[in-house]
Amino acid sequence: MDSTGIPLMPSVARRIIEELFKQQPQWKRDALITEVKRIHAERGGVPGSQEPASVVAKALGYLHEDGKVIKQDYGYWKSMSSDSATATPATAALPVSNIAAEEADDTPVAEKEIGDGDESVYVYFNPNDRKLASHEGRTVWECKVGRTSASDVFPRIQGQGTGTALSHTPVIGLVIRTHDSVALERALHSSLRLIDARVPDSGGVEWFMTSPEHVKKWFVAFQGILAALSPDAQTA
Repeated sequence: MDSTGIPLMPSVARRIIEELFKQQPQWKRDALITEVKRIHAERGGVPGSQEPASVVAKALGYLHEDGKVIKQDYGYWKSMSSDSATATPATAALPVSNIAAEEADDTPVAEKEIGDGDESVYVYFNPNDRKLASHEGRTVWECKVGRTSASDVFPRIQGQGTGTALSHTPVIGLVIRTHDSVALERALHSSLRLIDARVPDSGGVEWFMTSPEHVKKWFVAFQGILAALSPDAQTA
C-alpha cells in the first residue's frame, strides 16, 4: 500500500501491525515500533505529530478492543487468530483501558513539538505544578529544561529517575527539534538566567520558573534574531 506523504497515525500503524501479525503470531512491542516505522517510511510515509511509540500503543489498543490481539505479558502481544487458548485468563481479560494506560505511562507524548532536526531540547514538569499555577493565576511554574542528542526525548527523561523523583508521571510540555541541542539549550538557559527564572535551591541547574508556552515564544523570537544575524541578512 502506497503511503506517500501520509503521516504516521494509529489507523496507518494498525494496518501495518495486522500485516506483521500475519507473518508471525507474537511480537514484542519495541519490535513492532521499529517495523512500523521502517515499513511506513519504505512506503513513502512521513512522521506524524506523535511519537511512533505512542501511535503503536494506540493502534494495539484498538486491535485489542476488536478482539484481534491480546497482551501476553509486559510488552508482548499475540494475535488472536493464532492459538489464543494458550493465553492465561487474566491476560485475556485485561481491560483495554488498563492496557492503554500502561502503554501511555511507558511512552508519554509531548503536548507540542516545534522546530526541525534530529536532536531535541525539551520542557517537562510535574502536572500538579501546572494545576497549582493555574489555580493561583500564574502563567509560569517549575519546569525542567534539558536536551538530548536524540529525537526521542523520553529515554533521556526516564533516565533522570523521574519515576521516583516526581510524584506523578512528568508532562512533556514542549519538544524543540534542532540540529544543535547543545547550543540551543545553552542559549535558552542563559536567557532564563538573565530574567532570574532559575528555581532557587532546586535539585539541578536545569529547573526554571517558566512554561512550555513561554519557551515556545522565546524560540520563535530567537529564530527571528538568528535570521537577522545571518550573512544573507547582513548583505541585504
